[in-house]
Amino acid sequence: MKHSFIWLTMLNVIVLSGILRVYGQPQSTVITGRVRHANPTKTQVIVTMNRVGFPATPKYVDLDAQGQFSGTFFSEVPTDVWIRYRTNFLVLTHPGDSLFVEFDGRPQKRASLLETIQFAGNAAQINREAAAFQQRYFASDLYQDWDAKRTARKDYDPQQYLRYLERRQQHLDTLWRHYVLAVKPQQETADWSQFFIEQDFYDGVALYPHLHRRANHLSRTEWEVPVTFYDHLLERLPLNEATLINGYNLSSFINRFYFRYIQTQIWNDPHNTQYVTKEGNVKLSKAGFDSLMVYGVIHYTPDPFLRQLVLTELFEDHFEESDAELFEKYRAVAKQHITQSYLWEPLVKDYQGLVYRLNHPQMASDAVLKQLKASSARQIIKQILSNNRGKVIYVDLWAPWCGPCRAEMPYAKHLMKRVSPKQVAFVYLCLDSKKSAWKQALADLQIGGQQYFLSSEQSAALRNRLNVQGVPYYLLFDAQGTLREKGTQLRPEVVEPKIHQLLN
Repeated sequence: MKHSFIWLTMLNVIVLSGILRVYGQPQSTVITGRVRHANPTKTQVIVTMNRVGFPATPKYVDLDAQGQFSGTFFSEVPTDVWIRYRTNFLVLTHPGDSLFVEFDGRPQKRASLLETIQFAGNAAQINREAAAFQQRYFASDLYQDWDAKRTARKDYDPQQYLRYLERRQQHLDTLWRHYVLAVKPQQETADWSQFFIEQDFYDGVALYPHLHRRANHLSRTEWEVPVTFYDHLLERLPLNEATLINGYNLSSFINRFYFRYIQTQIWNDPHNTQYVTKEGNVKLSKAGFDSLMVYGVIHYTPDPFLRQLVLTELFEDHFEESDAELFEKYRAVAKQHITQSYLWEPLVKDYQGLVYRLNHPQMASDAVLKQLKASSARQIIKQILSNNRGKVIYVDLWAPWCGPCRAEMPYAKHLMKRVSPKQVAFVYLCLDSKKSAWKQALADLQIGGQQYFLSSEQSAALRNRLNVQGVPYYLLFDAQGTLREKGTQLRPEVVEPKIHQLLN
């Protein structure tokens, strides 16, 4: 599996479509639009900027009476952006762009929506080309044949599955060539769309072992791929700055490369096998684990540009878990390898923001409530704090349709029995669901605690203001009502020590 990019490495200052653009400095990108035939009960468009190396940034943008919307975000580099109404699609942006997008709000499938789309603004042409590609891709049998994909993951051994992926890629390459001949896109759009379809292969390589085990009810000790299986991810390299516009798929590749290729190399190093049990669990101190991860990224990432991206994401993942220690310990090492200002400067800014929140938890809590000021979700948070004065409050944001949410509930039941209800309150906020499904899930799960059902508007407000990109998601308040920590890392299986720390 080989790929080729014709696009030349992007300079810090380049000219596109007659416009001088300077990358590395934050510039506003404006996306406005109109939803034709908007559903009166669906009053928001979600605009999510894909930030390579950083968490995706969603904005919940209100529609006015005419179905119009407007959102502004700041970016240092080109990237693609998800726009979601009933379904979602990608638009391509550069710092300083102004894009207008109009589409029919009735279709629920991407291909059908993309047939209705219109663009204006300085990024219009590149997005007409990108929409034409997406319409072809999402309408194709290659995308929609879910049964064939499931069968291949379940029944094929590693070599058979690789041959299956290579056959799929040949068909996808044909689809891409027909698109190029028909649309004659600009070079940037052609490269973006080629990167898009090639990620199908790399996603397949990265996800196959886990999905094969799950489909066949196998444990890691019963079945594993050869160590060299993930070497196929190296075929994506080298990367360069021109690939930054593939924000969504490049972020996916960074994640796959770190968790599959790099960690496989680390744990199969003869010096490190002593830390892995027969069951595949790691027995190592946090300091030792952190050292292996940081230096593992540096040692096992042969491409310098990819190394910067993986290191950035590694530190950002720890920031998401309210962990500033890793960056503080390895800051000098990180600075040697993360040389691009559009990676280093936002990383340092996020670190400084985390340290401020950790050192000023009450002010951080006030900021959250202030952000919720104009929404009905603010009243819910205030009610929770009022009803549980003097208690540590553990808040679980979940949904009945979320498998991982439901899988955590048994651990929550166990945790409730281990702490005093006079000292700790367990609160559950159900997001983005139907009330009937919520009630049925409560009957099925038999979970205690305080249960709240949030409307779609309240759900959107919490997601937007707290930057909740998925559920389950957790909030932990101390007995004074101060938000001490938030994030996916506060799972009921592991949060008990932090609760006891607040109680003490």
